[in-house]
Amino acid sequence: MSQPDDFSATDYQFYALLTPEQRQQQLQDSQTDAATRALLVFLQGEDLVQQQDWLGAIACWEQAVELKPDYYRAWLQQVQGWQQLEHYEPAINCCDRALERWPQDATLWQQRGLVLAQLGDDEAAIASYDRALESTPGLHTAWQQRAQAMERLERWPEALDNYDRAVQIWPQDGTVWQGRGRVLVRLQRYREAIASYDRALEMADPPEHIWEDRAIALEALGQLEAALASYDQALEQFPSQTSLWQQRGQLLANLRRFPEAIRCYDRALELQSDVAETWHLRAVALMQLHRWQAALTSCDQALARQPDRLGSWQLRSQILPHLDQWQEVVTACDRALALAPEEIHLWQRRAVALQKQGQYEAAIDSYDQALAQQPDNAQLWYQRGLALRKLGRYEGAIANFDRALDLHPQDDKVSCSRLFTLIRSGRIGHFWLKQAAPEERRRLQRDLHNLFDRVVKKQLPALIVLALSALVTTHSQAIALSIGGIFLLIAVMSDLLNELQK
Repeated sequence: MSQPDDFSATDYQFYALLTPEQRQQQLQDSQTDAATRALLVFLQGEDLVQQQDWLGAIACWEQAVELKPDYYRAWLQQVQGWQQLEHYEPAINCCDRALERWPQDATLWQQRGLVLAQLGDDEAAIASYDRALESTPGLHTAWQQRAQAMERLERWPEALDNYDRAVQIWPQDGTVWQGRGRVLVRLQRYREAIASYDRALEMADPPEHIWEDRAIALEALGQLEAALASYDQALEQFPSQTSLWQQRGQLLANLRRFPEAIRCYDRALELQSDVAETWHLRAVALMQLHRWQAALTSCDQALARQPDRLGSWQLRSQILPHLDQWQEVVTACDRALALAPEEIHLWQRRAVALQKQGQYEAAIDSYDQALAQQPDNAQLWYQRGLALRKLGRYEGAIANFDRALDLHPQDDKVSCSRLFTLIRSGRIGHFWLKQAAPEERRRLQRDLHNLFDRVVKKQLPALIVLALSALVTTHSQAIALSIGGIFLLIAVMSDLLNELQK
């Protein structure tokens, strides 16, 4: 419990009503005892607080305890004054000096814990809260502050236990229910978190940002429409809070309501135009609507505010191909790779952009960088093989296709490219002349099997439908078979043209 001082409420009221001049006269009067002098200078300090002169106030309170060493209230005010100035070491020193006089005082131990928490020493803060709770176990604010320290240390079960102790003692405190909900979110107990937030909302004066916290929990639970309603409630309270508009936009984007999401981002940017994250999210939503130029502009706005933003350089490299700006793709990939050289998809995108510009050797170098980190990526081996084939290096291309097929033996796309390369290189003749090694023959059989499966699974059903339609229409089997054959030839020619484009 807090220690009483020697002054009654009547004493405080009487001397507080005196003018500064009258107090000064009392201080100069030799008949004024030390205790009354202490009260007078204490009140001078209170007046200085009204003028925001915290240093002057602290000097008065120091003088008060010199005149009256057991002036508890003056000790406590010194601690809080130093806290106000964010001078935490002197605040701790004041606490320690006061605790020498009142070693069991819960309020002083609790105040000491708060100062230590502000210094970032949560372990020491918890030890101080424990001393406060030893003497006053029912001090619900100490349980709450102990829980907050546990939160910062990410000791979630202990934090929840502390919040539970606090609400058992004082269930009317909405901020404790809010903190409890916040910890339950961390423990992924979202339904309980929402119930806790709802208890906070039952209070006469609900905590700030409770609707926002509730929306986050609902979103994590997948109840997106309910989360949207909570964000709307939050925005009624704080219509100028940029982060709320941004979060509402993200939620709408998750609901694939991209035009509405963009309007939220626009509102956020009206309030605060220098937030790179909002510009980035806006670019993502615009990209989903295939508004490539607008997305690029928004992405560039994000990078203008945060030039080393990896996600925005990555996004830029995704947007630019749709605008056929391949050299810019390479530049965006280079900027992103300078920040994250291990990102394989960036090396792959860079390689594709270089291929589009006919820079096949440089593209192969990029594939090599990606394969050094992920040698079991069949798609990378396939694309590297295509680049080698463009350079007329057919043996290397076939070897790359073989690596891809070793990893994914049933990939008909790779088998088709491999067969085409065998034809282009003239190696196909080895099989007819029976000069091919057994392993090469096995690989050719695999490719032919993959192509047969491709025809059966992807093309044959459509050909059968066409043939049956022709048969029903013409009642001629010959015509039906001819039409089916023609469309089969078209499908084969389409595959061949596709390979030529590659």
